[in-house]
Amino acid sequence: MADLLFSSVMNDTSHHHDDEHHHHDLSLDPHKAKDVLTAKAVTMVVLCSVSTIMGIIPMFLAKWFKWDLNGQNPRSTRTVSLLLGFGGGVLFSTTFLHLIPEVAEGVENLVADGKMEPLRFPLAYMLSCAGFFIMYLVEESVHTYLRKRQVERQITDKKDMNRSTNELVENGQMTPSCVSNGHTHTGHSHLPVITNADDDFVISSLRGLLIVLGLSVHELFEGLAIGLESSADHVWYMFLAVASHKFVIAFCIGVELLATRTRPYLSVIYTCTFAVVSPIGIGIGMALVGGGSAAASGPMAVILQGLASGTLLYVVFFEILQEHRTGLWQYVSILFGFLVMFGLQMSSKYRQVYLVLTFSAVLYPSIITVGI
Repeated sequence: MADLLFSSVMNDTSHHHDDEHHHHDLSLDPHKAKDVLTAKAVTMVVLCSVSTIMGIIPMFLAKWFKWDLNGQNPRSTRTVSLLLGFGGGVLFSTTFLHLIPEVAEGVENLVADGKMEPLRFPLAYMLSCAGFFIMYLVEESVHTYLRKRQVERQITDKKDMNRSTNELVENGQMTPSCVSNGHTHTGHSHLPVITNADDDFVISSLRGLLIVLGLSVHELFEGLAIGLESSADHVWYMFLAVASHKFVIAFCIGVELLATRTRPYLSVIYTCTFAVVSPIGIGIGMALVGGGSAAASGPMAVILQGLASGTLLYVVFFEILQEHRTGLWQYVSILFGFLVMFGLQMSSKYRQVYLVLTFSAVLYPSIITVGI
């Protein structure tokens, strides 16, 4: 009897201690939530402002250092490729070692809480695959439209050239033999080709806009992945992962717009469009989860987080690894990016490393381009 009484008293004491510990945790939640929201707000501002600056810098550097706008400078191409490789390694590590396991944990928590029925297949990985295919569809749709417009433009140019040549022959300004020679060597002939400058401007502007929007779709999901994080450390971790490649891509967009001789005001508009979508994604994530976790906010947040991880997979394999396989140095840059994020994950207590590497990711493109 005494043993039962003693056991009952000890259990009551233990429950009371657990309740106090639980209330203590709850009392810390507002502070933790404030830290998370602050981290997300700072991330929104930095991603938007620095991306805009990185996209505009090429316009000034091209004047100062007399860049080769035709892309014939092998050093500049190699440098940008290595920077993108580093960003690809960062995203590779972040996707497989951080995001997908976090989505899997969120699904398990939803099932344990009764908010979701157990499934016969791994939902986390299925969501990642779905995000991959969604991004694949968006990219291919944009490219298909651009290719179609390019073919239509080439057909129109050919018809205009033939019509102009026929008019010259009828007016006696050119012999038929010259027509055949001029037709086969249009690059060296002086035939007056009828072109519509306004139409060229519209098509080139639309092409640039669609390319930027295509890149912006996965940037939106990357921002969403940041917005759905539940701790300040995870927010800074994801910020480094996204920033390490977003800033480089913003710089590359500026270079591409410069090479295609896009009008300056349009270049600024396109750059700002690309820069603002990640903060929009973060804002959507904040609206869904606030300072809590994705699992605590219900199935929708976990589903979106899974789709976001899939879009990162597409970026890594199709837009970085496939497009920029330029040799052993590229492999080293990708591996280095992977190991940097793996080291951060293994030693996250050293928070100063986040700041150092983040500023390195921000400054590398602008510093290295001084020598390009």
